[in-house]
Amino acid sequence: QGTDQSSAISRFSNDQRVAPPDPDLAIGPTDVVETTNSSVYVFSRAGTLLFSFDINLFVPGAQVLGYSVTDPRIIFDTQSGRFYFSVLAYAGCNSEDYIAVSPASTLTSGDVWSGYLWEGSNAHYTGLTGDQPGLGISNNIVAATQSFYACSNPQFTESEALMIQKSDLISGTLGGHSTVGYYGNPWLPQPVQSIGSTATQYVVWNQSDPLDGGNGTIGVSPFSGTPEGQNMPNSPTTYNLVISP
Repeated sequence: QGTDQSSAISRFSNDQRVAPPDPDLAIGPTDVVETTNSSVYVFSRAGTLLFSFDINLFVPGAQVLGYSVTDPRIIFDTQSGRFYFSVLAYAGCNSEDYIAVSPASTLTSGDVWSGYLWEGSNAHYTGLTGDQPGLGISNNIVAATQSFYACSNPQFTESEALMIQKSDLISGTLGGHSTVGYYGNPWLPQPVQSIGSTATQYVVWNQSDPLDGGNGTIGVSPFSGTPEGQNMPNSPTTYNLVISP
């Protein structure tokens, strides 16, 4: 059995009083990791709680800046043998997506995760805040997405997709060519967590809602190349996959 809000509040105090919980789950060789809006719980595969931590204290500078955290994501990558984690930190109209990788496939309470702070709305926009970041992986890429909304009038404006060189994130040596950002994508694009070997990072989104002018398809953008290779397209080809009844 996973965690619940009352036990999280008892363990970490009132910064856990956030709902809905937005839970996510990832399973590694020895650990099962559950995330909620503000905490991470690590269980053995037999179900024993090993340790937990408050995401508000895990994200660098969140407490100092007065940020709150929400919308965590956790995945396990069999190729690199690492857990990848992301969470949105926000205060008013400012938001940041924190992306991190575990040092090994088995987790301990003293682990130091290598991280990247993606200041999407702060770096590129004025008067916008991010929401519901996505997280995905392929052979060479850790991909993240965010959708941005106007603070003065909370309507969707556009989305961003960020491609990070996986090897650089693992080593903690992110350089000038380690990340590539894309802008103007559709609402709520989600990077794919590839479960097999592929050099292509896919990003997909729903185009089936008739209330939003949907056309009954799923949009797909395949991103080839790598940031370090400086050969990723600025405007990847987009495909529409028909949803059959």
